[in-house]
Amino acid sequence: MHNLIKLLFYPYLKKNFFCEHLWFRVSLHQDGRLEPCSCAISEMEPQSNDSSIISTWNNSLYQNTRQYLVNGMKNPGKVPSKDSDVFDCCASCPVAESQRFQNKDDYYSFLKNIFRRFKRRPGQMIRKLINLNKLLNFGDKGALLINAKPAIANIDATNLCNIRCLECSVGSDEHPHPRGFMSYSVYEKILKDIGHGLCYAELFRYGEPLLNPEILKMIRLAEKKYGIMTAISTNFSMQLSDNFLGELVESGLSELVVAADDVNQELYEIYRVNGNINTVIDNVKRLVKIRKEKNSHHPHIRWQTLIFSFNENRKKKIERFVMELGVDNFSYRSAYLSPKNYDLRPIEADLRGHHKNKKSQIQKAELSHKETKSGVDYILTLEVIQNAFTEEMPASSESGGIRVGIKLVDADKKELADFDRIFLKKAMQPNEVVKLTKKLHFDGIKEIDRIAYLKIDLVYENRFWFEQNLEIQSQPYFLNIELKKESAFS
Repeated sequence: MHNLIKLLFYPYLKKNFFCEHLWFRVSLHQDGRLEPCSCAISEMEPQSNDSSIISTWNNSLYQNTRQYLVNGMKNPGKVPSKDSDVFDCCASCPVAESQRFQNKDDYYSFLKNIFRRFKRRPGQMIRKLINLNKLLNFGDKGALLINAKPAIANIDATNLCNIRCLECSVGSDEHPHPRGFMSYSVYEKILKDIGHGLCYAELFRYGEPLLNPEILKMIRLAEKKYGIMTAISTNFSMQLSDNFLGELVESGLSELVVAADDVNQELYEIYRVNGNINTVIDNVKRLVKIRKEKNSHHPHIRWQTLIFSFNENRKKKIERFVMELGVDNFSYRSAYLSPKNYDLRPIEADLRGHHKNKKSQIQKAELSHKETKSGVDYILTLEVIQNAFTEEMPASSESGGIRVGIKLVDADKKELADFDRIFLKKAMQPNEVVKLTKKLHFDGIKEIDRIAYLKIDLVYENRFWFEQNLEIQSQPYFLNIELKKESAFS
């Protein structure tokens, strides 16, 4: 009875769940290798699972990272004073309320899915409930070794795509890993290993899952053999036959997310380059029609729109249009935008990201110059404010720590080079301001004529820039500069 109560009311009872991704979920590349997180990109080599997913999920790197997060919970926001052998993206992701597994809707969707299928597969669903209860206990205790199967999996069916979204590593040809489709044999092995514990599987991440020629078989295996609720996020901007859409309905797919940001082609293709919104709309219309003809409630169709400057005033119009197509749900959310695409940021504060008002750690910056017999001396003067943490921010150390980072960027705010650092000589208290100076040398810089700005922000060395950190989300300072090509004495 105690375990049943805990399962039913866990979001209200729990106190110490540390991170969904390391205690609850597993993320797999298209080649079957593991990485720690499905929402942050790790620059470390993915973990091979030659023996089993469970053993890899519990290797020393995973356990060290769990320990790192458990320790971080004792002092939320406290920056570690030394490096440890942990996943890089986890080190750059503070353990905070916003990153713990506490979304009640998500949790109860798992339970709802299990109970809905209980009548048809009672033994299979009981095993999932027992496994889920184990995970909750391990999560509450902050266990480093997890003797249970993950309840959620992010399985990348492919890291290939047919369109080029502006912020996508695949679309920009910057994806660091080998490209291709997940083979059905690799997928079968994954489900054989962890399928009996899985409640939910996302069959997408980096690429377009519907390009995988075996995607329908993959969905059927998860849904019909293992009782796993499956979801796919697709750009839907490809020619799909009625026969394919019919098989998609019959596969048992639980949820289909259509990712499209406008219903006007001129606006739609600003972000989703090479996509065709008319193709998307036609596919949705036919899928809704075929689903109705087959008297099926699956898949649940959700249209998801990212909000930018070009569509933030069109949300209601887009929603009315897509709901009239027959989709089940419309949702929108903010997009992550790097500095090169800051011009696409919406004006509304609550649509800019996790923080309504992103703070800058650099309050002022100025670059002065003085011509000398040996060339031109440049002096950077700036003011730094400590508004990232509610506790003391430690001083820089010779081996790492937090420093002021300077990058060179062009007129389009595209980064050209990681340029220089300024040490923080003493610890900073919350809201404390310090004034720093640094002599800069631009001798030998390649493409010096392209330099238009200094991009200045705090950086936790070998971990993260404050701008990239999901919890801090600092606003970098862009200092417009004009470099002297030669000295008056030369």
